[in-house]
Amino acid sequence: MASPKSVVLCENSTTELCRASMNLRLMCWLIVGLFGLSPVTSFAVLTARAQSAPPDIVPLLERERWLNDRCRGGSADDPATADYCAVRDRADEELKALGWCWGAPEQIEALKEWHPCKVASGPAACVATIDRHQRAVAIALVATICQLRGDRYLALFKQARDSAYFSAPSCVQLSAAENSQVDAEMVRIVVDEQSKIGLREGELSRTYAHACEVLQKGHTLSDLDRQARPTIGK
Repeated sequence: MASPKSVVLCENSTTELCRASMNLRLMCWLIVGLFGLSPVTSFAVLTARAQSAPPDIVPLLERERWLNDRCRGGSADDPATADYCAVRDRADEELKALGWCWGAPEQIEALKEWHPCKVASGPAACVATIDRHQRAVAIALVATICQLRGDRYLALFKQARDSAYFSAPSCVQLSAAENSQVDAEMVRIVVDEQSKIGLREGELSRTYAHACEVLQKGHTLSDLDRQARPTIGK
């Protein structure tokens, strides 16, 4: 019996489209090795899974995959790589806010793929969705008070947090009591994040100057800058 014809995923190895498909090629051959499927069959499995996503989600999945390839395949010395990673992280957050999850915790990274999350609800699920954004707001607030960044800088992170909150299925239709739990957890997150730069609750006047110095000399604020860079100046 003749061997099945190989699947050509890229005609030109120098094109962006080809580089963006490397993860798909890797997944294809992993399936071949692990499950004994032919390249044609394994490629069909992956394609069918991608096509099963709703039409409004497919472009987001393709964009996230392309950004992830640029992030993971770029040079650590190239500033553009950090930019791709920062934008990829926001693409991840957008998919998560729309109810999509990246693999299962017990899966190895190479076998993970995006899939609709099991329906999550309640205050804990809502807090998990906006935790990262609230932590960014906590540091941006201190940076503004220290006059290291302007008011618009803080507004950008507040806008991102609020957008994540209002678009998250787990944050809608919470009761008044559940909203109070979320509010209390948001305060706890701010206190926790600000303590990492030396700002202590109950000792703000004594620790304020030290926190400003930490932000000015450390990496925390530069990391935050990379998240805000694509938006600042618009």
